[in-house]
Amino acid sequence: MFRKLPFYSLLLLIPALFYSCTYRFYPTGCENPVPGNMAKYSTLDSSLAETSGLLYLNGNMWSFNDSGGEAALYCFNKDNGSVIRKTIISNATNIDWEDITEDDHYIYVADVGNNFATRDTVIIYRIPRTRLLSGDPAISHDGIISVSFNEPVERNPRGF
Repeated sequence: MFRKLPFYSLLLLIPALFYSCTYRFYPTGCENPVPGNMAKYSTLDSSLAETSGLLYLNGNMWSFNDSGGEAALYCFNKDNGSVIRKTIISNATNIDWEDITEDDHYIYVADVGNNFATRDTVIIYRIPRTRLLSGDPAISHDGIISVSFNEPVERNPRGF
């Protein structure tokens, strides 16, 4: 009986493929929409091929590329996805940037990705808001928040 369990599980999942729109990110005319579906707003410029974090600042959107991309923040037009400005963070490294946020004085970029559990330290870059908004093509952060793990990270048997 238990040998047939995966087969029966598959049979239970097949109807879900026909009755759910959970993974639709734009209007499709689905007969059974799922609350919270996103609407396609614009197409991002190809220079943001692997965008990760997103920040709305002074009427524009800011993002960056994930996992080893250039240490750069991209300001883009929220209506058409075109890049308005690229700002290099000259004294930073993008190992695996994952998120971005702000407060009244600073922008914070979190280099905290650790997909393969190989990092024992993660970093958050602190960038003065005035520097980012100055329009300079290259700026520097003015500090980092570094978090180190005292104990080795136990690796998942599947590699992440």
